Amino acid sequence: MRMLEASSSKPLFTKSLHRHLQLAVCFVLLLGSSACSFADQVPAPELISKHQQLAEKIRSLGGQAVIRREEGSMKGLISFIHLEDINLAEHPLATLLPTEEVAKVWFGTQMVQEAEVKTLQQCRLLTELGLSMLVISDPLLAEVAKIKTLETLVLNTTPVSDAGIAHLQGHPALLSIRLGDTFVTTAGVRQLAQATPQLKGVTWSTVESEKMRQAIIGARNGGLMISRDVHSLRDLSTPGGPPPLNDPYRLFITRGWKPNEETREVFGVLGAPAPVSVNLNITDEAAWESLAFLPQIDELKIQLRKRASEATWSHLLEIKSLKRLSIPEGTPGAFLRQLSQVAGLQQLVVRKDALFFKDAPDIDALVQSGVKLERLELVGCNLTDKIITKIAAAKLTKEFVLRGCLGDSDEALQKARQLDPLLHIHRGDKPKKTTI
Repeated sequence: MRMLEASSSKPLFTKSLHRHLQLAVCFVLLLGSSACSFADQVPAPELISKHQQLAEKIRSLGGQAVIRREEGSMKGLISFIHLEDINLAEHPLATLLPTEEVAKVWFGTQMVQEAEVKTLQQCRLLTELGLSMLVISDPLLAEVAKIKTLETLVLNTTPVSDAGIAHLQGHPALLSIRLGDTFVTTAGVRQLAQATPQLKGVTWSTVESEKMRQAIIGARNGGLMISRDVHSLRDLSTPGGPPPLNDPYRLFITRGWKPNEETREVFGVLGAPAPVSVNLNITDEAAWESLAFLPQIDELKIQLRKRASEATWSHLLEIKSLKRLSIPEGTPGAFLRQLSQVAGLQQLVVRKDALFFKDAPDIDALVQSGVKLERLELVGCNLTDKIITKIAAAKLTKEFVLRGCLGDSDEALQKARQLDPLLHIHRGDKPKKTTI
C-alpha cells in the first residue's frame, strides 16, 4: 500500500519540480531584461560630452545651464537653461538648445520672435518657459501654444492681453501660468480657466498703461525689483469678482541699483505707491542713502552678504515712516541705541544670519534706545536667561516671540512674566505668517 502511494505521488512531484524550473527560468530572463533596460537608460558618452560643451558655451556667454545629477536616462544632460543677456542674433537659439532633452528654458533680455518659438517647438520634453519682461505679441502666443508638453508659462510684465492668452485655451498640458503686470483682465483669465480644466495655478494683475509697464521694467533693469500683489485662481470664485489689490508694493533692491532722477520718475508713473515694502541685500552706502528717493517705506528687511559700516546703518534712521524692521542679530549697537528715532516703529525682527553666526543680539543697546514696540521677535538667536529677563524688565515690547532660539529656558520665560505681567511672551515654534 505504501509502495503504491509512493509510486502514485511521483508524477505529482515531477510536475511540481517542472513548474518551479519554469518560474526560475522566467525570473532569470526577467532579471536579464531589467539589467539590459537599466543599461539602456544611461546616456551615450558622446551625448553627455555634447551637453557639457553646450553648457560651457552658454556659461561663457553669460547664461546659465544646469546639468542633471540624478540617476536615470537623463543623467549628465542639460535640464535648465537661462539665456540671461545672450545675444541671439549672434548665437541663434538653435545652436544653444539641446532640443531632445531640455526641460526648462528662461529668456533674459532677448527679442523673442517666431524663429525662437519654432526652435522651442522641437523640444519634446519642454515643460517650463519663462518670458518675463519681454515684448511678446499676442499672435506669438499662438505659436507658444503649439508646445504641447508645456506645463508652466511665465509671462509677467509682458504686453500680452486677453487676445493672446485665448490661444492657450484648451492646452492639453498647461498647469500654471503667471500673468502679473500684463494687460490681461479677469474676464480673459476666466475664459482661459474654463477652457483648460487642468489649469490650477494662475496669477495675474493688470497694468493701467504701457507707460507703467515700461516703468516697472526700467526699474528692474536698474536693479530695483518691483513686485506687486496679484490675483490667484481662487479669486474667480469670489462673489462680486476678485477683490482689489491693496497690498503694498514690494521692492527688492539688488546690486547695481543706481537711484537718480529716473527713479523718481518711475515712482511718479506708478503713482508713488504708499506704503511700500523693501528688501535690501547690498552694503553699498550710496544705495542705503538713496532710500530717501523712495515713497513712504512701511517695511524693511535687511539681508547682508558682508558687514555694513555704522555710518551706512545710520541712513535707516531717516526713514520716519518705518513700521516693521527685520535685521540680522549682528546689527551694530550704535544703530540699535538710536532706534527710538524711528518714532513709528512697531515691530522688530532680529534674525540669526550666517554672516553673524558667532554674534548675539546687542540687547543692552536695544534697552538703552528706549524704544517701545508692539512686537519683538527673535529668530534662531543665541540667548541666555539674562537676555530674556533684561528685555522683560525694560518693558520694550507688548509681545515677545522666541522662534527657534537657543538658550530660552522655561525658567527664564516664567521669570519674564513675573517681571512684566502684561508681557505676552511665547515661543513661536509654529511658523506664523508675518509681513517681514
